Amino acid sequence: MKRWSVKYRILFLAMSPVVVISTLLSILVTIGGVTEMDGALKTRGMAMARQLAPASEYGVFSGNREILQALAQSVMKESDTKAVIITDDRSKILAVSGRPSRIAGTGPDTGGIAAGENDSLIFTAPIHRNELEVDDYGLAGETNHDGTPKKKVLGRVYVELSTLPTLQRKNHFVAASMAIGLFGLIGALLLALSMSRDVTGPLSRLLDAVTRMTQGNLDTRVAADSGGELEELENGFNHMAEKLQSAHTQMQQRIDEATELLSHQASHDVLTGLVNRREFEDRLKRALVRTHEHGLEHALCYMDLDQFKAVNDTCGHIAGDELLRQLSLLLRTRVRERDTLARLGGDEFGLLLECCRLEDAMVIAEEFREAVTGFRFIWQDKVFSIGISIGLAVIDRTNANLIEALSAADSACYTAKYGGRNRVHVYQNTARM
Repeated sequence: MKRWSVKYRILFLAMSPVVVISTLLSILVTIGGVTEMDGALKTRGMAMARQLAPASEYGVFSGNREILQALAQSVMKESDTKAVIITDDRSKILAVSGRPSRIAGTGPDTGGIAAGENDSLIFTAPIHRNELEVDDYGLAGETNHDGTPKKKVLGRVYVELSTLPTLQRKNHFVAASMAIGLFGLIGALLLALSMSRDVTGPLSRLLDAVTRMTQGNLDTRVAADSGGELEELENGFNHMAEKLQSAHTQMQQRIDEATELLSHQASHDVLTGLVNRREFEDRLKRALVRTHEHGLEHALCYMDLDQFKAVNDTCGHIAGDELLRQLSLLLRTRVRERDTLARLGGDEFGLLLECCRLEDAMVIAEEFREAVTGFRFIWQDKVFSIGISIGLAVIDRTNANLIEALSAADSACYTAKYGGRNRVHVYQNTARM
């Protein structure tokens, strides 16, 4: 039963007592009805025999068979009467009507019931002679044990009744009882189904909603129209679903923000907010791929601040960090939308100018140098002038890979730095020449 669904459990609990009670009532009613019909047949048969007996007294006493035959014929008017026999005290038949199954032997003076042939019952009653006793001289006749005068038996009457009509009535009664019981069970089943549907319907909807919720459909709701405790349960589920969806939305927003932050931190420098070295190298790789596939030309600048160590040594690393932040904001305003400015580490910066000719790149690099040269860093009571050395290299099909491109720009920066600082130097590719 544990494996049954709620629907079948409710049906079982609702129908079990109904089936048991209905079955017992049907059995009791059927047995009582059949017994009552049998008793009614026997009572009627004995009443017919006992009424016929005194009516036949005169005919037997006088030997008038015509009277006896008429009496027998009158009893035959009953539809279930098979035969009537009237005999004298020696069992000699005086009148007979119908077709008796057998001639019964003599019975007790009080009469009795015997089973006949072919589904019949034979009811026997004695015919007594009624005498008016005159006991003026104390000469009374024979008496019974209780002192009452003993009546003389003149003969007997036999009434044979067929049990087939009663049997048919019993069959009809049993069939009707079974039909009523069956209709009652069907009605109870329909009522139980309706009750079960009223309970299991909302439960099934709730179960389906819970299943959809576990599958990630957090916008699932159920109709709260079942009434009673079930409606409270539905409202509770909807309220819980709303809270869960709201919490999930907030959590997803936090996850998205955290993911975006982590993604930004993974590709950007924490101090300056510029692209970091790894992201810069990824973008440079993609630019190299486009160069080799489509023949595009780019420019790469490797930049190193001058006098940065003096700021660090004089004012500390906090001042150095602030200087890097201010310079990053200054340089970012001079970068085209499609270009990439990155902090490569320490006081070194990188600039990728996509789809940019060497002449244009030299102009942009010079603008960067002039912007840094004109910048003044103020820290407390000190003012610092900063310079920047820029190495410029062309990215074309002569660059085999990332290492060669960065090495060319770094070499040009080294030449600019140790050739007088605060200048722009273009890398000369001998293979290109």
